[in-house]
Amino acid sequence: MKKNRYLLYLLVSLCLFCTNTITGLADEYEDARLNRLEMPVESNAVEGWPEGPIVSADAAILYEANTGTILYAKNIYAAEYPASTTKLLTTLIAMEEGDLDDMVTMSQSALDAITWDSSVMGASVGDTFTLEQFLYGILVPSGNEAANAVAEHIGGTMEDFALHMTERAKELGCVNSNFVNANGLYDDAHYTCAYDLALIATEFFKSETLSRIASTSSYSFAEDWTVYSRNKLLPGKEYAYEYLVGSKTGYTGKARNTLASCAQKDGMKLICVVLKEEPPYQFTDTIDLFNYGFSNFKLYNIAENETRYNIEHSDFFESDNDVFGSSVPLLELDTSAGLILPINADFDSAVPKLTYHTDNGDSIATISYSYSGVEVGSCELYLNEDALTAENTDDVSSESVDPIIDATENPPASDSTGLTGDTSSNKSDNDTSKEKEKVIVINIKLIAYWAIGIIGFLLVVFVIARFIGNYHLPSIELKHRRKKRRPKRNRRRKSSITKTYKF
Repeated sequence: MKKNRYLLYLLVSLCLFCTNTITGLADEYEDARLNRLEMPVESNAVEGWPEGPIVSADAAILYEANTGTILYAKNIYAAEYPASTTKLLTTLIAMEEGDLDDMVTMSQSALDAITWDSSVMGASVGDTFTLEQFLYGILVPSGNEAANAVAEHIGGTMEDFALHMTERAKELGCVNSNFVNANGLYDDAHYTCAYDLALIATEFFKSETLSRIASTSSYSFAEDWTVYSRNKLLPGKEYAYEYLVGSKTGYTGKARNTLASCAQKDGMKLICVVLKEEPPYQFTDTIDLFNYGFSNFKLYNIAENETRYNIEHSDFFESDNDVFGSSVPLLELDTSAGLILPINADFDSAVPKLTYHTDNGDSIATISYSYSGVEVGSCELYLNEDALTAENTDDVSSESVDPIIDATENPPASDSTGLTGDTSSNKSDNDTSKEKEKVIVINIKLIAYWAIGIIGFLLVVFVIARFIGNYHLPSIELKHRRKKRRPKRNRRRKSSITKTYKF
């Protein structure tokens, strides 16, 4: 009896210790969360930019996928632990390099590489499924062993796949990322930043298949085997978001809660990333940021609104053998390109910058736009190949044909020190001057005016000549006729005189 009392005392003490520890950690995490509310929001410092919500995440970004515009930025380039949002890149590479019908088998090494407290799909060694089924196993229940199995299938080894992940991230434009595993389990060398994860998510949500899987609340592998998502943004969940395209959660003790999501409305496709947050604020932060984006910004189609750069050739060129006539434009703006602006700004408030280039495929030039120093979109100017015939293009290349543009209104672009960081598209003054030396700008309007003037002058000369001709020719002809008639009259007179004498 006495021994039982000691055991009960130890058990109660252990429970109290664990409770106090958990409570102490909870208080510590809550204090850290409240302190993060004091961190600056860089986008709120931009003059004329809509003020965004204050979130308690350590890093957060709202990114417009169509234009590449950063609408909201808080600590977006700082290295953070992504936890299971890593799986966005894992499944993206699997989609790009694998086939959905590929058969993938769970290996012992894939199971051995996870921790005891890992989230799992529930597969055992030797279980074989299609790659598509494994993608569900990765994204819905966030199965770490499923991510490892796919990494081995695609990369040969988990280590080689992780190296490929880092390389693929760089290809997407990531600036502060390094990956050492496919599942997101904590490692000092496994990190990314909010900006990089937004780029990865942008590419991920271009895939209809991945978007569908990332919006799935539950999935059944067999009649008695169903897995469930803990993502509360999904349909039927506590924080279900109406315009959600898809979402991926993450959690480790070091990373805390992470969340990467996509929502679409009114033509805008927003990517929201929240890193290092306490529950349930990763969901409320995301909803607040989505609502901020949809309520404060508007997307414009550039081709439908741009009037400052006039392409003045559509009445002069056609795709048939005739040079003049009605027809297909020689140059055209990308009709899918857009820019995004605060809702109280109009299209003309965006500052354009025209950059000529000869090494970008069919694109002859790029018009990039900024607003308050923030890059808000761009549009390519293309050479319409259908408008040029073979005989007219034998001696024409993209290096010799430049945009036929009335660029009289071409304000200098502001120095963009906004939210997008360094971009490879910016060129030095020397590079720009070299490009300008190659540019031949043909003003069709001026040529047309000269042509019309010359034709008009010739018409005037022709009319005057006809008038003068019509005025003098009759008198000359009459005089000529008179000269011809005189001899006859004289002969008649002589004849009459002769006859008179004879009579």
